[in-house]
Amino acid sequence: MSMPLAKFIQNLLFTCLGLLSSITAASAMELDSIAELSRQGAPQLSLKLIERYQPNFLDHAEAWYDWEGRRLQILESRQDWAGIIERYQTYPEGIDTVFSRWARELLVKSYLELEQAHTARRHLRHLIWATQIEDAEALKRYRDLVIRSFMAEAAVEAAQLSMFRYQQDYPRLDPRMQLLRAEILLFAKRYEEAQGILAGIKSEESKVLSLLAQLRQSNSLTDEEQAELRRMASQINLPRRVRYLAWAVQAELAQIENQKTATILAQERALSLESGLHSLPFIRTGAEQLWQEYRARALAMGNRKQLLQGDDGAWLELADGLVKQEPLDARSLYAYLALDAAAESNRTLAHERLIDQVLLLQEGEQILERLYRPLFQGQGADRLPSRIRYFFADRALSRGDVELASHYLAKLDTAPDGEDDIAWNQRRARILIMAGQTAEGIAILRGQLNSDVALKGKVLDRFMQVVFDLQTVKEHEVAIELFTSLLAQNSNLRLRRELHFWIADSYRELEQPELATAHYLKSAALSGGGEGQLWAQSAKYQAAQALAEAGLYDDARTLYRQLLRATEDTERKAVLRQEMQDLRLKQVHPGVDG
Repeated sequence: MSMPLAKFIQNLLFTCLGLLSSITAASAMELDSIAELSRQGAPQLSLKLIERYQPNFLDHAEAWYDWEGRRLQILESRQDWAGIIERYQTYPEGIDTVFSRWARELLVKSYLELEQAHTARRHLRHLIWATQIEDAEALKRYRDLVIRSFMAEAAVEAAQLSMFRYQQDYPRLDPRMQLLRAEILLFAKRYEEAQGILAGIKSEESKVLSLLAQLRQSNSLTDEEQAELRRMASQINLPRRVRYLAWAVQAELAQIENQKTATILAQERALSLESGLHSLPFIRTGAEQLWQEYRARALAMGNRKQLLQGDDGAWLELADGLVKQEPLDARSLYAYLALDAAAESNRTLAHERLIDQVLLLQEGEQILERLYRPLFQGQGADRLPSRIRYFFADRALSRGDVELASHYLAKLDTAPDGEDDIAWNQRRARILIMAGQTAEGIAILRGQLNSDVALKGKVLDRFMQVVFDLQTVKEHEVAIELFTSLLAQNSNLRLRRELHFWIADSYRELEQPELATAHYLKSAALSGGGEGQLWAQSAKYQAAQALAEAGLYDDARTLYRQLLRATEDTERKAVLRQEMQDLRLKQVHPGVDG
């Protein structure tokens, strides 16, 4: 059975031999090693290890802050805004004020990214008013975020008023705030004033916004200005935001000039760059506009060909014939049929062919995600065929966006055509568990255990991974139940030693160290020789720790002595001797945390 994560943790457990459990300088070194995994491309593994080994806040507050700060940094780097929000909600009372402010500011940014501006402002009010702010720069940042929250809600009057008050208190605006002020003026249709501010800012973003203000005033741009737009749109080393704005302005210009093909092409390119940007409510491009342009183009073609609405076959035949020579026309027809075809089967077919065509475009994946976003908002997902919802759920899951995947799969409980039902349900169980719908995910796992499903090979690996997820979300009683059922069904020694180890971990998390010890020792007894010796030593070390937690110091000391005899590594011996010294201290002074 292949379990790379299990083996990694196993090696980490014994190699560190307490450097993670005893809060010393060494634990900070191990935290650095775990965080490095994220930089090497394994952020999910980093987060899982942090979840497993992060010190307890009440016992080791200083170390907890270090680990928690790394956790939030990894979540931010993954743009896991929902994960940041979920984590913040778990914080205990008594968090240090400085850390709390930093974390809450990150929480505010997360809510803004998720377009929950009202909730973001509620937390900003707390930051501004709940406690005394000694850092003047922090207060400026909070007020900046308040203004941006109003922009995210397209509340132009509130944004203008907040900016006016900000200027009263901070008359010398830095370039970043000057740019925000100009954006608010653009939003308020005060284009000449916006241009005046933008003229004093030396940046590519100010250039493109100035061109937008000029276009909105005169409905035209000079040849030189248009060339500058094209340069900024195509220059890959420019910031994503600048290129997005340049394409959006080109789309608006093409629409004014009634250049229908250029309008759609520019809107597609703008959409490919839209992801992850702060809200720009004064921009007139986006997914909904692109769907409208596709539909208008398709209807114009249908009228020229004298096609009847509802005659799906004729429309599909026209679209299929244009794929190679006129792909934009084909995309437009498929988009129209995806929403308006008379038969559901034809809508499904049109969605599939539209997806295939969009994926051929430059940054097609990003365009596709942004294009379909409005259709999944509110109750819109119910309009989409199940096969399409499965498609987007898979894409979201591949990026680690479990919450979005869960949204795509709401109310769907059957595997898509052509997919293995067992694998699909395991994947679905994992999505449900990680998205907070734990009971539904557990029901799927129990169903597989009690069915004729053969849990072996990759099927068993996937099943085990979902149970690990249950441990991550603290469902330890259920994890023990499922692991115990697997024990009863399997005779493979290697699997059984691993199952006992993971059962012991859950008992330890449930503060039942005696039962944890029993399973750690069963795991050690099943380890055999060779590679299994390392596993046995790791299991015995964890058993000794659990015995100490239970106050059974003599038994713990016996296991530490066995480990001392079994290792020749000087550093490991030093750690084990320190553990034994801590046991003596606890026996002499009960209640002391060694």
